[in-house]
Amino acid sequence: IGGRYSCFSVVGLLPAAIAGLCVSDILAGAHQYWQAQMHPDSLCEPLRAAGYIHALIGQGKTQSVMMPYCDRLRPFSRWYAQLWAESLGKNGKGMTPIPAIGAVDQHSQLQLYLDGPQDKVFTLITLAPQHNNEIVQDNLENFPLPLPLFHGKSLSDLMVAEQRATLETLYNRGCPVREICLETLTEKTIGALMMHFILETLAMSLFLEVNPLDQPAVEEGKRIAQQYIAT
Repeated sequence: IGGRYSCFSVVGLLPAAIAGLCVSDILAGAHQYWQAQMHPDSLCEPLRAAGYIHALIGQGKTQSVMMPYCDRLRPFSRWYAQLWAESLGKNGKGMTPIPAIGAVDQHSQLQLYLDGPQDKVFTLITLAPQHNNEIVQDNLENFPLPLPLFHGKSLSDLMVAEQRATLETLYNRGCPVREICLETLTEKTIGALMMHFILETLAMSLFLEVNPLDQPAVEEGKRIAQQYIAT
């Protein structure tokens, strides 16, 4: 099993278990999503998404931006980049994945996305508003300026505003963008999310007519590295 596909094997699940995650829930979320998408009456969202993105490749879209608005999904964004690049980048085909994280990269990369080359497809993963009591007050002692804009708002309110603004801005600029909104972030959610993108990658490989399971260029680099070590 290639490393990028090993997330549901012992290679991926043992570290998850050591970190205190519920491995059975990860597998349950992945399995439930698989069953739902493989049902004869299902629209098969991974296949539809792959077809949509493949059509955009024909329109000159060569880069895929993965931008979760959740710090806990930063490793997921990196995993997606490996999955998409190593599975599909063959025979002169593929799309360059760009891992990002909201709202950090909203303020570092978005200028390029909006005003640079229009060659990108965007996936934003958002989290439903999380109710908490971290309310900003505008009467903080010793603070030099009042904060009327944020008075009575929570950090969750600020994050929701940021992600909605990015979505609306991309849409208004005519950028192809999709939103995956998660109600909660749990082990089952992560399992389902990872299964979706594995299936989407495999479906895209059919459209591109490449083998999604090998990595010949990477293997060449490994062989050369071994020769250098041996000398």
